[in-house]
Amino acid sequence: CELGCGPGLPSLTAAKSGARRVIATDVDKLALEMVCAAAADQGFIKNHNNDDDDVAEDWEEQPFVTKQFDLTCRDNSLPKADLYVLSDVFESAAVAEGAAWHVQSILSANQKIKNR
Repeated sequence: CELGCGPGLPSLTAAKSGARRVIATDVDKLALEMVCAAAADQGFIKNHNNDDDDVAEDWEEQPFVTKQFDLTCRDNSLPKADLYVLSDVFESAAVAEGAAWHVQSILSANQKIKNR
């Protein structure tokens, strides 16, 4: 799951490298539209009408999805993923603090799983 994908290079690279599922997130709908178009052009999306409001339930059918996600909002829950990537998302203190909060939430959740 790429957080703050912008042009989505890590997400597109992951898909090209054979990742079973890729989630590209950003707060900017235009960025998501551009990533979706690039993914469709490269054959990672079966149709360009990718729904960015909901992550596809059937990964076999749609292995590359986009989702609007605001790092500054603590009410959002991150999409579930095995790996989270953040690159070049710290354009403001609010975004950096939000990213740190979400990363800490991921680490805390993973620690609880390991301790079971």
